[in-house]
Amino acid sequence: MRYERNFQIGRRELIRFHFGQAMREKFLGMIGLSVAALLIVYLYVTRLGLTATRGQLIAWMILGFVMTLACLAAGFYLQVALHVRRSLRKLHVTGYEQAVAVDGFGVRVTANGREARLGFDKLYLVRETRQDFYI
Repeated sequence: MRYERNFQIGRRELIRFHFGQAMREKFLGMIGLSVAALLIVYLYVTRLGLTATRGQLIAWMILGFVMTLACLAAGFYLQVALHVRRSLRKLHVTGYEQAVAVDGFGVRVTANGREARLGFDKLYLVRETRQDFYI
């Protein structure tokens, strides 16, 4: 059995790939910073003598956590998007074609005149999202 297909890789696909990589690598750190923001909100509200009910305090703490996490994710997304845009502009391309062949020996990928071969025993990660399939 053999599977072959050509894919057009453009700016959106590259951004999704690199943003996903960044999130996998940095997500625990982002959660840690968001927990720190939650604690900072708690300390500010309690130490400054602000009058807040327990429910309001919890709501402010959750808001601090969510806002910090959202700002960090947005910052990483912007950083990745700018990097991809600059790289494509530097190469004077808007995307590239990638040919993938899977057979009994493994996976073969050809892009930009270069070919990579990988046996099934060497596969590190296979992942599928709603829009993409990564090997």
